[in-house]
Amino acid sequence: MRRIRNAKAYDFIERNANYFAGAILIPQRTIKEDTAKIYEWLIKDGNYDTKMDLKQFYATLARRYEVNPEPMRIRLEQLSLTKNIRRSLFYKYPYLEL
Repeated sequence: MRRIRNAKAYDFIERNANYFAGAILIPQRTIKEDTAKIYEWLIKDGNYDTKMDLKQFYATLARRYEVNPEPMRIRLEQLSLTKNIRRSLFYKYPYLEL
């Protein structure tokens, strides 16, 4: 931080480092498939109320990747999956549209 005098440059580096870490820990190739599987499992098993906050969903998926729910939430938003989850819940779809 001392070498980087510009706060905007530091923020840019930090944001990219966080994105890179998320991509390594939660790869795009597998997260889409796992998100769909967990969504279907939660809906079919009856363990998920469609009016409930998405925190339970993030926590369930986060356990699969051994990360905290907050980085999982961020990664799903980066990949525009949160929007799909909300839409599927709103319309009570038995599957997740990706």
